[in-house]
This record gives sequence, structure tokens and C-alpha cells, in this order.
Amino acid sequence: MELFIGKQLQVVGYSFILGLIFGGLYDIIRIIHIICGIASYAGNYEDSGTETGMKRGKIPFLLFFLCDAVYMLTVTAVFSVFQYWQMNGTFRLFVLLSVTAGFAVWHVTAGRVVTACSEAIVRLLRLAARWLLIRPVCMLYGILRKMLLFVYRQTAGRMVRRFRQGIRSVRSDHIRRNFRNDIRFSDGKSRTKMIGRK
Repeated sequence: MELFIGKQLQVVGYSFILGLIFGGLYDIIRIIHIICGIASYAGNYEDSGTETGMKRGKIPFLLFFLCDAVYMLTVTAVFSVFQYWQMNGTFRLFVLLSVTAGFAVWHVTAGRVVTACSEAIVRLLRLAARWLLIRPVCMLYGILRKMLLFVYRQTAGRMVRRFRQGIRSVRSDHIRRNFRNDIRFSDGKSRTKMIGRK
């Protein structure tokens, strides 16, 4: 009997920890809402609860719904596997109550702190992404671009310049011939020959 009670207390503890994890995951979903720009939790939390400044429209609603649906499906799947694993396939109400208590404790304690600091967390994440991801990619792009331009100028650029110079010389020869043919006197002598005599 003592082993059975000890096992149940252990399951209650694990369930409570699982509820805390679920609460932390939901705060991550809240931060994703802010990053996507579909909600803001910048209101005064203690006076009027969380003020969710949610954008109106179909796309923000669908993003909000999609994030919450994925969260609920994940929580349901993890809870079901946990329940099956700990209770050998039988459903026990105290496991559900323990998970709910863990989630509620997270929401009341650490969840309030995360919600109050969520805008600052998002700013910090954006700053970190800018310095650790965007700037190095831009620098790498600039270096690769300069290298490719150098290789192009040394190889294909020279060929293109020679080709264009050849086309220009052919055009100028053609224009000179047409100019000689266009400027003729009535006697058939070209002006260029007469200019050469003077």
C-alpha cells in the first residue's frame, strides 16, 4: 500500500511539473503572438487583467487560431502519452488536476512576470536576431557579391567588353562606308577623295 501511495505522489509531482511546462509553452506562444504582430500584452496586468490588443481581420485571427490550435494539439498529445505511460493506460482524474494546478501556478507566478516583460523580451529577441543572424548574413552577402563581381570582371566581363568593342568597330566601319557612299558629287567622285587632293 505504501508503494502505491508513493507511486501516486510521484505521478502527482511529475504531473505538476508537466503543468508548469505547459504554462511556459503558452508564454512562448504569447511571445510568438507579439513577434508576429497579432497581439500585444502591454496593458497593466494587475488592474484589469491582460489587455490583449489583438489586431482585427482574417489573417491575424487565423494566425492566432493556428498558434493556439497547435498548442492545444501538442498539450493534448503530450498529456495523453504521459497519462498512458504513468497510469498504464487508465485515466486518473488526479493527474489531470495536478497538471491543471501546475499550469495555474505558472500562470499566477512566472506567467505574470513573463507577460509583463513580454514586450521587452520581444525587443531583446529582435535585437539578438539582428546582431546574430541578419548582420552576419548581410556581411556574408556583401563579401560574396564583391568576390563574384571580381571574378566576373576578370573573366566574363573582359569577354563582354571585347565583344562590345568589336560590335562598335564593325558599326563604325559600316557607318564610314555608308558615309562615303552617301556623299558623292554628280560626277561620281566622292568628297573624301577630293578632300584628300587638297
